[in-house]
Amino acid sequence: GYRFPEPGLLFGPKLLEHLQGYIATWLACHPIWIGWVDHNPPHNYPSPQLWRDFLGKAPEKKVLTMVEKRKGMMKDLFRDDMVDSHGDLFAPEGMVEFRGEQVPVASLAHPCQLLAQKITWELFELGFRYELRDLDRHLAKGCWAEDPVGHEQLLHAIFPGEAGLVMWSEPFPTDNYGMWNNTLIGALPYLESF
Repeated sequence: GYRFPEPGLLFGPKLLEHLQGYIATWLACHPIWIGWVDHNPPHNYPSPQLWRDFLGKAPEKKVLTMVEKRKGMMKDLFRDDMVDSHGDLFAPEGMVEFRGEQVPVASLAHPCQLLAQKITWELFELGFRYELRDLDRHLAKGCWAEDPVGHEQLLHAIFPGEAGLVMWSEPFPTDNYGMWNNTLIGALPYLESF
């Protein structure tokens, strides 16, 4: 499965109402999901189809379809809070938040290029940070077993900001920073932590 949805899933739907629903659902639930991934990760991550079903519109309640069955699996995986709040949350006049900015749900049918770039960047950055942690836990098992809190803090020192791996809680970066800094002097403290 995938720890986070692929950006193409969020921005790939051809129907505008699906595009709006996918992005609005992700923006509304991503702080909860990232918190769970960070503190109490599930044993199995959602498949691309489960992500599509979760982020997409809820099916009509006629017959138990495959989509509804997969929604049930998502409820088991994502827990009741996220799936239940996802139902009637997105009225066209509603708002969702992304890194401290209020975004009208209606605007998500035609998201501005900058917002799409920010969401895409965040998804790839989240993937990188968590994959790096997984790799470090695998390669340095002894260090993690001895001092998990200290090793987590050491890992967080690689990245600027105070949020560690749950960076959605901080304002969006406005320029290159940390290991992505344009100068060696700017990147050196983070590279040395690595």
